[in-house]
Amino acid sequence: MKEIFVISDLHIGGAATADNSDRGFRICTHTDVLSDFIYRLCDRKKAFIELVINGDMVDFLAERDFAAFTIDPKMAVQKLKNIVEREFQFFDSLQLFLATGHQLTILLGNHDIELALPEVQAYLRQVLKAERKNFNFILTDTPYIVGNGAVLIEHGNRYDEWNWVDYGALHKLMAQQARGEKISDFRPPKGSRMVEMVINPVKEKYRFIDLLKPETQAVLPILLALEPSSKNKISTILSIYTNFRGTEERSEDQVLDEELYKVLGDEVEGFKEYAEVPTTTRETSERGTWEVVTGFVDLLLRKDNSRLEKRLPALHKALSVLQNDQSFNPAQESLKEYLEAAQRLSEQGFKYIIFGHTHFARNVELSNGARYFNAGTWADLMQIPINILNETDYSTAMQLLEKFMNDLLINQVAQYAIFKPTYVHIELDNSGDVVNIDLKEYEC
Repeated sequence: MKEIFVISDLHIGGAATADNSDRGFRICTHTDVLSDFIYRLCDRKKAFIELVINGDMVDFLAERDFAAFTIDPKMAVQKLKNIVEREFQFFDSLQLFLATGHQLTILLGNHDIELALPEVQAYLRQVLKAERKNFNFILTDTPYIVGNGAVLIEHGNRYDEWNWVDYGALHKLMAQQARGEKISDFRPPKGSRMVEMVINPVKEKYRFIDLLKPETQAVLPILLALEPSSKNKISTILSIYTNFRGTEERSEDQVLDEELYKVLGDEVEGFKEYAEVPTTTRETSERGTWEVVTGFVDLLLRKDNSRLEKRLPALHKALSVLQNDQSFNPAQESLKEYLEAAQRLSEQGFKYIIFGHTHFARNVELSNGARYFNAGTWADLMQIPINILNETDYSTAMQLLEKFMNDLLINQVAQYAIFKPTYVHIELDNSGDVVNIDLKEYEC
């Protein structure tokens, strides 16, 4: 009998503040729990164990000096050394896991692409003492297939336009570095460039920026409410997305209009006019679902340098879309591209599809009886407090929202952090067939 444990998106990396007073750039703050999980696997004697780390084991994007991709192998090795020294307990647990005779399989994600570089690979193998051990390192976008072809495991970033990796160019770079040849350029994913150019600079001030989910409906309105000048980042994001470097020749309003047009189409002018009308003069019949959209437009379009509390009504409207949000519901996939990808793969004959990347744990039955899993994350998450969204008394809701926003301003985010360490557990019989598979949460 064999057991396979699939974990994903550990995001080990980033340093706390020097005095350890806040989380700094870490989004994984529970490596002690993760290490305990692996040590417990080491103690299981009755079955052969395989641990699959399904991408984003470490997070090079959280390591200073920040870069979308650290192409210099010596600098990349140094970043990994910094991570290993800070989180030595985790790497010690992996070392023991291999020494016990079990199998470790690591897949690349989009935050740890540097692991593909030959010198970085060599250092990691040295740290894990992986020589002549059951160690499997998958450096391509080829999925990992187990269970006699029934189970497909892959990180899943290939279904995310912003975080797709050019593996052809990456393998060319790997070969050049291995031979000591002059290296060609490698363009990291758009999402990695956005982390370097937009997310990390914001995170210097606001630690919640890469914890809060979902990004579009929650992070953007809150960021605009906290700091209206952040709307200027739209031109940077637009230039990353289109690879167009001429945006600085256009005004911020022109860039903003183009971005809004993508979302609102021909109605953009009407919404802009609507945003300039004081809320108190709007007809009651116009409220309701309109307010969800116009709350966001208010925040985006108004050149508002007033105090935070003046922006809370617009923020409250924008966040109301999250009242029925299903992002954290493991039985439902709210990200259409992942549900469609899992369905397509099931139609190719895979009975079980396991992704990571999104940080949302999933266990969803597909239309043909196959099952889609997402292993979730061992990093921290945040969501808008439910009591703010469900409070029916407006004045009470505004008080709760104001407290939440003030906590974000001073980086008091620990009370809102969610840590749900999940994994997919697979049991195979002696013939290698799947006899049981399930999404589970580790009981700390």
